Amino acid sequence: MRKLFLLFLVLILSQNILYADFDHTEMIFSLKNNNVENINERLNKILAIMRYRIASFRLDKAVSGIRNNKIYVNIPENQYEKRIEKLLSEQGDVFVYEVGKGKSAGQRISGRFSPKVVTITGKPLISNGSIKDLKIAELNDKSYLLVFILNPIASHSFGIATEKVIGKDIALIVSGKWINISRVTEKIDSGQVAFPMNYPMEEAMSMLAVISLGSYPEAIELESVLKTEAPYIFGN
Repeated sequence: MRKLFLLFLVLILSQNILYADFDHTEMIFSLKNNNVENINERLNKILAIMRYRIASFRLDKAVSGIRNNKIYVNIPENQYEKRIEKLLSEQGDVFVYEVGKGKSAGQRISGRFSPKVVTITGKPLISNGSIKDLKIAELNDKSYLLVFILNPIASHSFGIATEKVIGKDIALIVSGKWINISRVTEKIDSGQVAFPMNYPMEEAMSMLAVISLGSYPEAIELESVLKTEAPYIFGN
């Protein structure tokens, strides 16, 4: 009986120690395009963007690198784990399109925070290359705006485009999902485009991190998420 009790105690202690050791989360990403040409160079470009996004969470103990033609990101477990996973998985494409009416031909886009599906038409009025800077502005009523500051060329072309769509809606699309739909009431040629933030502030901060450094140069996929004892240390 005493031996059985000791064996039971050892099993409990070993399980507790095992559980305590797994205090890191490792995410493994790979390219969707399996072409091996310049794969290390391609992965390094994506990794640089990933590190920028992770830095927005002020994680000084995050470890990342490339091994076996895959990107490994290891972070200590914390309350932001799921947000970081989502943030790193986002492609980061940004577009502003005119919203079509009725049965107008175009691409149907679902919402990030809404079940509503909208149809976008024509060419993009804004894309990643149009954006010079991005910020969040607080209004007097404590509401917020997501403000895009456009480069001079984009500002000029956006002014011409918005003059043609006065009275119509435009949609802000991030990573393939529409974020906001706003009505154009006048020509916008100030170089700044503001969209109301009808979503949580933490989502806006995530989008700032995703958009600021631009989108990934190509599509990636999250292969697995593992619990680990400690991060893998990458060589120079």
